[in-house]
Formats: sequence, C-alpha cells, structure tokens
Amino acid sequence: MLRRKPNTLIDNIRPNILGNLEASSTKQSIDHDKGSRYREFEAGDNVWIKNELQRGYHPGKVIERSGDLSYTVETDGLLKRKHADQLRTGQAPGEYLSCKPNLPEFEEHFYSKTEKTNLGTT
Repeated sequence: MLRRKPNTLIDNIRPNILGNLEASSTKQSIDHDKGSRYREFEAGDNVWIKNELQRGYHPGKVIERSGDLSYTVETDGLLKRKHADQLRTGQAPGEYLSCKPNLPEFEEHFYSKTEKTNLGTT
C-alpha cells in the first residue's frame, strides 16, 4: 500500500526487536560506507599530509606503517605519526605533471594555405 508493512495491534503487543535492530544496523552501515575510502600506503610513497595549524596539505613521505591505520611520515626533516585519514596520495614536489597540452600549432591546424598567405605567414 505505502511500500511499507503497516503496524497492527499484534505488532504493538509483541514487537520484533532483534529484527528491527538488525535491519537498522545494516541500513546504517550501508549509509556510512557509501562515502568512505580505504587508504593504504607503503614505505616510500609520496603523500600529502593534512596541516594541523592551517588549512591545506603539505608534502611528505611514508617511512613505515606503525599500526593498522597509522603511519610514520617524514616532512620537513621531521618524523611524525599520522592517521590514514590525514594522508592523501600524491606526488613529491617537482614531480608534477606538465600543464602544457600536446596539441598542434594553432595556425597550422585551423588555417588553410590561402588564408595563411593573406595573413602574411607561410
């Protein structure tokens, strides 16, 4: 009728507590896990470390795994212990990808030979 089982008088007298508990627990678990990510790093991985005092991240390197979800990371010559949710995968400074697109020259691609001669470029 309304896409749900309507409550009856018997349901109020003897409710199914364990069934309701299991159903709500399962639903809550599914809703929680929708946006979660499993993060795992290895020694030598370049990471971005969440900055404690300001907004943003700064670069670092994973030295070792010190627990199930904690890692020892090196940043600015210091060793710090960080939780996995404070780390993001990333590249070390200087290893960034080039932003220059690999496209043909504009004039060669869009102008015909007659248009080039009219523009004065051959």
